[in-house]
Amino acid sequence: MTRGHNIVAFSPVPVLKGRWGPWLLAISVVLMLAVACSPGGGPTIAPTETPDPTATLTPSPTPGAGPEWTLEEVRVDGSTVNVLIRVYSTTVVEVTMNGRAAERNDDNYPILKYTFHDVAPGKHTVHVRGIIGHQATAEVTVGG
Repeated sequence: MTRGHNIVAFSPVPVLKGRWGPWLLAISVVLMLAVACSPGGGPTIAPTETPDPTATLTPSPTPGAGPEWTLEEVRVDGSTVNVLIRVYSTTVVEVTMNGRAAERNDDNYPILKYTFHDVAPGKHTVHVRGIIGHQATAEVTVGG
């Protein structure tokens, strides 16, 4: 003969038997609802700590961003001046010579080449300015 398996189910509510069972169950449900719905009958919330009003935070300066580019080289070839900029991140760079913008801009990352054609002989100043304020200046002499 094969033995059967006994399955035991757990119930958090005890089984109420007899003629008073349903009445006791109904009364206990009403009492639980009354306690849960009363103003002080809900769950108790522990008070949280109040921060110390005398504690102060010491502000520290935010470190500044490093330059996103550097002036690599300025080359003179006859009346043509090439300004080479090495970029370290995506950026916008403005290159001028004596207030005039570059005539040509080659984007060959990480080196940007700005070219000025037909530059008059003499000393000239090249200004390079980045979008976040980093600047560089170079003096260049064209011709004899």
